[in-house]
Amino acid sequence: MKLNHFSAISLFGIVILLIISHAAAESTLPDIAKADWLLLGTFTAADAELWGDVAAFQTDYLTDIGGEAAARPQKGQQTAGKEWTKASQAMPIDLLAAFGNQQNCVAYAYLEFESTSEQQAALKLGSDDGIRVWLNGELLLSHHAARPINADDEALIVTLQPGVNRLLLKISQLGGDWGVAVRLRSLEEEQQDWGKTTARNLAARPLDQIVLKPETFFCTPMTTPAFAVAEPVDITVKDLQGNVLASAAGETGKPAAVPLPADFAGTAILRVTGKKTFANPVSEQTIFFGDPAAASQKLIEDARKLLEKTNGLEFADDLRATIGFYADVLEGNVHESLTSTARRLAAIDTLSRLIALVNANNWNADAFKGVHHWAYVSPIDDSFQPYSLYVPQNYDASKTYGLIVALHWYTGDDLSSMSSLGIAKLQPEDMIVVAPFGRGDMGYLSASEQDVLDVMAMTQQRFHVAPDRVYLVGWSMGGFGTWRIGQHWAEKFAAIAPFDGWSGTDFLGNLRNVATLVVHGDADMTVPVTYDREAVKYLREAGYTVRYDELPGVNHTGWNNWILEAPSELEARLLNYFRQYTRDPFPKEVVLKTNYPRYGKQYWVRLIELANPPEPGVITAKRTDAAHVAVQTENVSVFTLNLHQPQLQQGTALEVTIDQTTLKVEPQNGDAWFKLQDGAWVVAQDDRTPGMIAHDGGGLADIFVRPTLIVYGTQQRKEILQQAAEILATKWATTPQIPIGSKIGAFRRKADVDVTEEDMKQYHLLLIGTPEENSVAAKLTDVLPMKFSGNNIIIGEKTFPNIGCAVTMPNPQFPSQLVAVLTLPFSDGDIQGMLPYTPLQFFGYDIHPNSSAPRAFPDVVLFGSLDFRNEPIWSGWFDYRWQQVRRSQ
Repeated sequence: MKLNHFSAISLFGIVILLIISHAAAESTLPDIAKADWLLLGTFTAADAELWGDVAAFQTDYLTDIGGEAAARPQKGQQTAGKEWTKASQAMPIDLLAAFGNQQNCVAYAYLEFESTSEQQAALKLGSDDGIRVWLNGELLLSHHAARPINADDEALIVTLQPGVNRLLLKISQLGGDWGVAVRLRSLEEEQQDWGKTTARNLAARPLDQIVLKPETFFCTPMTTPAFAVAEPVDITVKDLQGNVLASAAGETGKPAAVPLPADFAGTAILRVTGKKTFANPVSEQTIFFGDPAAASQKLIEDARKLLEKTNGLEFADDLRATIGFYADVLEGNVHESLTSTARRLAAIDTLSRLIALVNANNWNADAFKGVHHWAYVSPIDDSFQPYSLYVPQNYDASKTYGLIVALHWYTGDDLSSMSSLGIAKLQPEDMIVVAPFGRGDMGYLSASEQDVLDVMAMTQQRFHVAPDRVYLVGWSMGGFGTWRIGQHWAEKFAAIAPFDGWSGTDFLGNLRNVATLVVHGDADMTVPVTYDREAVKYLREAGYTVRYDELPGVNHTGWNNWILEAPSELEARLLNYFRQYTRDPFPKEVVLKTNYPRYGKQYWVRLIELANPPEPGVITAKRTDAAHVAVQTENVSVFTLNLHQPQLQQGTALEVTIDQTTLKVEPQNGDAWFKLQDGAWVVAQDDRTPGMIAHDGGGLADIFVRPTLIVYGTQQRKEILQQAAEILATKWATTPQIPIGSKIGAFRRKADVDVTEEDMKQYHLLLIGTPEENSVAAKLTDVLPMKFSGNNIIIGEKTFPNIGCAVTMPNPQFPSQLVAVLTLPFSDGDIQGMLPYTPLQFFGYDIHPNSSAPRAFPDVVLFGSLDFRNEPIWSGWFDYRWQQVRRSQ
């Protein structure tokens, strides 16, 4: 059809009007992210006991102005003795800046904004920590959580009324950072983005997981990722016996009333089931109705009784440890950080579930399926150590599964790692996910690192994990731990993923056969991005497998921002990265570098002895063909090779070239040994004493990662030596003065006169006091590498007056165990003042280029003070056979 000039102009005008109209329609949503918000706070429940934060979250502090639902405050108005003040227009709203560093409290944020018409919109929210949301007096969402801020953690479908709208937020603060982010978005945009998602899941958002007034209960189902779309769902509430207490139909993004029996109290399971397009159509939450304090007491009593029924049950050790730990949590007999609401909710959930299972004779391996929180007894100190675990619901022991190990950040824990890293909520069918506690904030060194290794080993033993599909991930301190553990235990992992972490470059060569994903914001003010840049540069120049995603303009939130870059993939982005890689147990080339033989095992190479400790030793071993292996070494005097590899010929001699010396190695059982003798490499034999503990070369550091008993002397100076033992046993915990450390556990301790032969068989011993002060140490005088004469220590031909010593060696009575002697010839004040800082030698960590270096202590040390930042007076290491002490150069 042909248009005349007038018609064309008219049509052009209509198109312009349509464009303008469409733009106007899109611009009708107010920009509440840049509005004049009012703040009021802070409020703390009068009941400051364990459940005070729950009471604060649910208490209405605005009754002076009609209550939370009716509140219409003005700037400068006094409410509950506090004044409403204007917030910064920056989003997210920084409540920490507004109210200071507080804990277990709540604050309000209020906004009035205008809408040109009645219209529906998406209200997108994120908060650190929990949040309650009212719009025009209607409570739409209540989510009491411990979490870092993520701008779009929740999405609601809301109806804006024409004219003024009232939005009230109540944000809880459990500790650490504190803030809230909120914005409006069109439902069309939400629907479009939802249409692009491939990993669609559900999340249940109940009206609080602890409901103080059970007569009022609703649930706001959410999509995951959170989009304001109305997907139909069914909602049911069941008791622990599976009886349906209530049911309702609902839609995601909208609150739905769920009427409960008026007389119901106790634990129930909230289940939301999607009807359409969800990959995982079910989400469950444990809800407690009633008085949590009274219920906790009943749960504690039932849990203690339940311990008597565990004998003979499958996995009884796991059951007893978990019951014991979570009963301690509800009693408050743990570090204060472990009494968070999230941990207490986990305690109620866990104990209720386990009690119901055992009493119904339903306790079995199925109890481990899904996401649950467990504990085990650490052999180091008999403490209950928590961990969180996800096992696919369809777990089949005839199949193999990948394993993801997730490390939490500073002040985080296994619960927050499992939930906020978000891996397990995808419920992958091919992966098991485990989140160790790492004893708290020890930076994944010493006993903290050992906790990670123990939890990994326990999980691999319990479930059918493919050894070549194990992965490590962590954010912030967890990113540091990922770098560190990944480097020094590289042979355990197919891939690692440090987020916003840090590492030096000295030991990165160990990642020769480990794929590495590095994510860091270039505006990170907490951990400078330069450390990861240098690490990535090293890996790239070495030709290693590395992917680096540097996020422009992003601060210390690399994890959230990396996920938000690809909302259609959500956390599956990380899962898919890991799925690309499997470990090669016999890689063609192995690079091993360490200054601590504890970390001297990489694949088919084992460093046995450093030539000059503590300088690092380096071994680079490579198969050149089926009959030849080439090795380059630096500062190594003894090492082994496992030559029983599928890629090497078997049954005939092989040629091994070491630093240009070629040796013929005949077929043999076990590993082939090589020793540097008179400057030349020779084929050797394992000449260590059978049954004697291997030399790890870490001195006292090797004691504290093993089952240990601290023994104080009573023959002289009993009181101060007992205090010293108490300090070394318990002062690994965090304090206001030392904010890094262990949050659970204390080493065993005994007086010397009470030590039994069974103790010496079972434990490594740390003996406090000289042979004159400690009767157990006195039995070692003939085998110690030094002699004691009054206040003097004689080593070799030299006498050192009035100094302390630490020596670590095999126990001559039970050589499979270590024994260490620590003498403290200092004043009581010095011991009381300085000794609490000694554990920092074993787990202190800093943000600097060398922070990933292994921590060790010489086997023999003479020192003039307890400030171990000073150089020792004399130090040395035993050889690998524990026969000769070589002085440090």
